[in-house]
Amino acid sequence: MAGKGIRILIAAIIDWAGPLITTSTRSDNLTTTMRARQAKGTVSVFDPQGLSGIQGAMRTDPTASGSAAEARAAARAADASFARQVGILREANAGRGMFGLQGATRAEAEMLGKEWVGPGAKLASDGKTWVSSNGLRQWRPPSYKPSRDEWQSNFESRDVPSGRWINNGHLNITDGQ
Repeated sequence: MAGKGIRILIAAIIDWAGPLITTSTRSDNLTTTMRARQAKGTVSVFDPQGLSGIQGAMRTDPTASGSAAEARAAARAADASFARQVGILREANAGRGMFGLQGATRAEAEMLGKEWVGPGAKLASDGKTWVSSNGLRQWRPPSYKPSRDEWQSNFESRDVPSGRWINNGHLNITDGQ
């Protein structure tokens, strides 16, 4: 089936709003979609043979000494990062009133915010805030708070869809805007 990459896969990679893992034996999907995906957040490239030509791509040689230890260390770091992110969402869910959350990067805040409001979330009338499909959660992307001289993202919830927002978790952004 000729052209399936450009007609189907590349369009799906660009349109997908959430985290994405894609594999290919060719670099055309990567080179065509990388810039669009970077506009949505962090892009990491695993290129064990260095064929993509992307600077900073993750590489490993399973036959090299120490690579198994490096792979285990990377897996531990990924597990720790995932556990920390899940912890942030748990804190946001359990918090009451106004409360602080841990810090996170802007890219992490974007990912966590999308998870917070879930599939089917709608953009609010302010053009910035996302509201869950059931109306019980809302996420405000990172913005500068002049009174605190810092960037924050807000994870809010309420008990009834049309009620006022009663819980507001403030996530400090660790890498500025």
